[in-house]
Amino acid sequence: MISIFPMRTLMLLFSPITFYHQVAYASQSILPLLQYDLTMDNCHNTEATFVNEGILGKDSFELLRNVNTTSCTFGMGIESNYYESYRANSNQTSTSKSLYASKPIGSLLESLENNDGHTSTNSGNGFTLSLWIRPHQIHGYKNTNNHDDDVATSSRAVLTIGSNTFHRKSSSTTGLTLCEKSEIDLQLSIVAKDMLEIVYRTNDQYFEPCQRIIANVSSLWDAADDDDDDTSLISSKPTQISISLTNYHQRIFVNGKTIARRNEQFDPDLKHWNPSSILQFFTYPSSDGYHNSPPWDGQLFRFSLYRDIWDKGQVTSIISEGLPPAQPLGYPKVATICEDAWDENNETLQQIEMPYSFLDIEIENLLTSLELPNHPAANVRHYITRFPSRGSLFSVVDGRKIEPDGKIPVLVSDVDRLVYLPRKDEHSEFRGLTYTTFDYCVTTNKIIASSQCVSATISVVVDPVNDPPVATIPPTYFVHEGVNEEAQALLLTGSDVDKGDYIQSIQITSTPKSGYLSLSVSSFRKEDRLLHGTLLSTVNNTISGKEAYVEYLFTDYDKIVIQDSSVTDVFRFRVQDSVGSWSEELEVNIQVLSSVSSYSIGAIDHWIAHMINTEGISHQITGRDSSGLNRTVGFFVESLPTKGVMLYEDGAPLVENQIVESHGMFMDSDIKVERLNLTYVGIPILCEQGDSLLMNDTLAYQVVALGTDNEVMSVSSTKEEQITVVCAVEKLSIQVSDPEEEMIVSEFVSRVDDNCGGYMFDFTDESKKLCSDVALIFGFQVKNTEKLPEPVFVSITSYEGLLSLNKDYLSEITPLFDQQTMRTSIRFLSPSDKLGDILSAIHFQSNTVGIGEIRVVLQYGRCYHKEIFLLDHEFSESATECYKVESVVTVTVQQNPEGYQKSHYPFPWVSLLIILILGPILYMKGRARQAVEDICVDWKEEHMSDPTADIPLDID
Repeated sequence: MISIFPMRTLMLLFSPITFYHQVAYASQSILPLLQYDLTMDNCHNTEATFVNEGILGKDSFELLRNVNTTSCTFGMGIESNYYESYRANSNQTSTSKSLYASKPIGSLLESLENNDGHTSTNSGNGFTLSLWIRPHQIHGYKNTNNHDDDVATSSRAVLTIGSNTFHRKSSSTTGLTLCEKSEIDLQLSIVAKDMLEIVYRTNDQYFEPCQRIIANVSSLWDAADDDDDDTSLISSKPTQISISLTNYHQRIFVNGKTIARRNEQFDPDLKHWNPSSILQFFTYPSSDGYHNSPPWDGQLFRFSLYRDIWDKGQVTSIISEGLPPAQPLGYPKVATICEDAWDENNETLQQIEMPYSFLDIEIENLLTSLELPNHPAANVRHYITRFPSRGSLFSVVDGRKIEPDGKIPVLVSDVDRLVYLPRKDEHSEFRGLTYTTFDYCVTTNKIIASSQCVSATISVVVDPVNDPPVATIPPTYFVHEGVNEEAQALLLTGSDVDKGDYIQSIQITSTPKSGYLSLSVSSFRKEDRLLHGTLLSTVNNTISGKEAYVEYLFTDYDKIVIQDSSVTDVFRFRVQDSVGSWSEELEVNIQVLSSVSSYSIGAIDHWIAHMINTEGISHQITGRDSSGLNRTVGFFVESLPTKGVMLYEDGAPLVENQIVESHGMFMDSDIKVERLNLTYVGIPILCEQGDSLLMNDTLAYQVVALGTDNEVMSVSSTKEEQITVVCAVEKLSIQVSDPEEEMIVSEFVSRVDDNCGGYMFDFTDESKKLCSDVALIFGFQVKNTEKLPEPVFVSITSYEGLLSLNKDYLSEITPLFDQQTMRTSIRFLSPSDKLGDILSAIHFQSNTVGIGEIRVVLQYGRCYHKEIFLLDHEFSESATECYKVESVVTVTVQQNPEGYQKSHYPFPWVSLLIILILGPILYMKGRARQAVEDICVDWKEEHMSDPTADIPLDID
């Protein structure tokens, strides 16, 4: 009978173990004596112990884990740290144990004997060991091996039942079997990459005391071949191994397939095994001079012990049960991307995988491949638990930016990839160095805190990529024709965003068609010894250095006439950085300008022609050519004036669309100057037909440069000479019908709202008779107004009284200041033909006795100082064609007797005020109102012509 360690199951995150199927064969359930589910969440157990979940109970046996030589991850089982385990084993210390039973197998015998009543199996039927593992293949481990053995071909123990001491010296090693040398009773090992080795001790002490079985299981593991890379970790699929041992019947199964059969003697009660042997995983101590078991690298998910031997159907049943639900686990990764990974023109962005392992999916795939029923694995969610310090994350599903929304973690999606974009033009400081990091976790649960899952770190390396340089876009290059102009040099250069990179050369990739480019420098160039004016075509259109100044010279005079902005040329260039990358080509536009132009001497380009001058006005137009070329200057007449005649120097009229040359050319420095004398004579009849005293006329021409064959080579822009035609002004005259008559009027003493006042007076004959204290000024007559097309400025003033105009004519005038009623001064703008009606009757009233004046002033013609006129009549008539005419009427204001009487008998305000103050007291006695009425009646009888009139006095 075998003694084996008990194991303690990991706790599930989701629920107790209800996942397993109860599969029955021949009405018998397959139940384990010992079972340890190492994928459960027991990794945080500080004691690092696992208890048995089989029918022998939790108090039977425990598994102890060495935290220094193993790692424990929920959902991934127990994994050996092969290097630490190997180093500990070679030092032969107590830390060499990785995962082992707390009791020897002798204790198991006692447990089985004490629990026979709890088992339905026959103790003589032997036993079956079941393991769920994942073998790892480590090619690089050989480099760390201090043994003389070839690790690639030596066996590595997965499970060992053997001596509990590290050194057991034997009296002699000659003739000892493998089991005796290694002091083992049973051992399961991996040999090389794809060989499975089982060694077990039989009870045939004389002929076959130790059996060794080796089988190739690569096809069952389906491990990847990675001989080309001796540093990577290649993981095979999860594997189920069953070992059934009884007398004359030993079977080995891998993933339900029988790989070995033996029929050796074997005591099912394990009495031929050492009771002090200990069950160990991952490694086993070596004996004197024999290193039988280098550390095994792999994962252990479940270990079970059954009291019976199995056939293939029972093995299949156990495999169909699978493993308890686990959680996926992400693991660290270094992701390398390129600088400027986000290119708007690049549809394929570098995606970063968030790698993870999920045992449930692997078991599902295994059962599917074995054509066994299975439960689908739960959906996996990816969360970002820490964002990168720089750069951005994007979803590969919809392209949205993944960013914290005030809480961590942030759900990405159920896709295990995302896109990371570094900052523009940034990369790792050195190639291969981490640029930034971020954390993620994988789980099947909905989580609200990062502590609910295990995070893994992705280190992002951003390798620098040489950014091509960028040529600087120059502005449009304006250059004048000819050889005498000081051409402006054009700067060609570029830039490079890469740190430490620079522009090393400039190349003209396409030359101009109508001229050539030359180098423009102010000093000797040391780098290439080129001089100013060097044609770029002689140096293959390539210039060394970070910048270059070039000049353009137009040469295609025989084919192209330079006029306006119609002549253009182009060339293209690019720049190269120090790495050798070229920029994209840029096109430079050249605008060739004419060197001929027009100008006016003394900056006077405005002609003023008076119609009264029958001989016209003379003017000089000037053209010049600064090209330095051998050619003459002329004038092309585009359009002639329409309100006069333009005469040439000899008196002949100019003709449109003809070129006129003069003989007055001279040189001003290196510039050819041509002058042409012209005379403009206006047409007087146009003034009589027009409605304005001023008319505008225009002469349009261009300056042209003529070659030796009198063909036009260059044309200036159009020049327009503005001509102002001044028409003669007919003078006005103003007079009064009887200028000797002096007007006499009484002092105006009526109320403001009286019908005779300026506000109410209606200028009717009846009003004129009734209003004796108002003067109506008649007799102003204005002549020659029918020939005056422009409006007239009018000013009527009298400082001795108030003036008002007839309201019937107010719509005909344009007031300039204030209103036109009851004012000492009235100023307005009037059509000339309305002056007679407006000035036919002017209302005047005054309460000042004495002699006064009414003054009427008219200003007309082309006057540019109307404000001065309106403020002060005494102005100078120096302005061209501006005139003034005025007339004065004298008015004598006599004292009004009725008004004098009214001024000596005023209304009794004092008496009335006393009554009003004492009124409330008197009114209470009924006397106040009567007293007031008596005073008013007395005053009316004494002073008013109509005592019966009502006085609007309200004392209520």
